[in-house]
Amino acid sequence: MEFDLKHISFLDCDHVFIEFDLRCDGIIFGDKNIREVRVPFKHLVDEFDGSVRFVSYQVRPVDGIKTKWSFEFLL
Repeated sequence: MEFDLKHISFLDCDHVFIEFDLRCDGIIFGDKNIREVRVPFKHLVDEFDGSVRFVSYQVRPVDGIKTKWSFEFLL
């Protein structure tokens, strides 16, 4: 995935998040969101130094059941 960020001001982006919805493709009960991850955009911008790195964020339950899952991806 690639984003064009040329026209975005990074001075006040504390309120901007990228949200990932983790879904379960179910045959019987249908598709549903099971977890979500909210990544603060400011973390991605402030910590970027041009090198490739792994980042990890806590996965939040949609149904209220607490887990110790994490969502990791490569920047």
